[in-house]
Amino acid sequence: MEKNKFDKFSINELETKVEESAKDARDAQKMQIEVLFYLKVSGRYKENKRYEKSSFYNYIEDRFNIRQGTYMEMQVAFIKFPNETREFGVGVVARVMRDCGAVKAKSVFEKLNTEKERTLTTLKRAKIESIIQSNAKPKPIKKEITDWRLMYETESRAHEETKEKLKEAYSTIRKLQDQINKLKVTAQRITDIRTIIEKPVQQIHA
Repeated sequence: MEKNKFDKFSINELETKVEESAKDARDAQKMQIEVLFYLKVSGRYKENKRYEKSSFYNYIEDRFNIRQGTYMEMQVAFIKFPNETREFGVGVVARVMRDCGAVKAKSVFEKLNTEKERTLTTLKRAKIESIIQSNAKPKPIKKEITDWRLMYETESRAHEETKEKLKEAYSTIRKLQDQINKLKVTAQRITDIRTIIEKPVQQIHA
């Protein structure tokens, strides 16, 4: 097997190199943000004639494929918490700021650093998540907003519809009652006629 340049290193040395490389990458990222921040505040990005009429955020998205939200997260992380960002990365720092709030962020990073010193190794993602969650801001309770006007209008319409149906029902009842009365009158007349017709017959048979 061909000898590799890493063969001479122990596993501990190799793992340390991986961790240091991650920090080196973050140092390079920090330099990137420092330069971009300078271009932003100085306005010198407009010296590139292609972007002299563009906003800074259009400039960095078109020129470097960095979106505004991503840049802002990186800027806040490296300016407010440079050491923590170098240690844990922009993603963790942004998450702490978002979930725990600016006031609690410092104490959360202290807990992360304490845990890292205790374990003497890179913090597991699950442990980082646990510390963040235990210090997260309480989630706001969603309040159901009642549209009283809409409710009133709906009830009012339903009430009017009920009144109309009752009117129709009463009208139908009156009509039916009139028909019943007419049938009673008709039945009585038929009875009277039958009585008149049958009376002579009874008398004859008598």
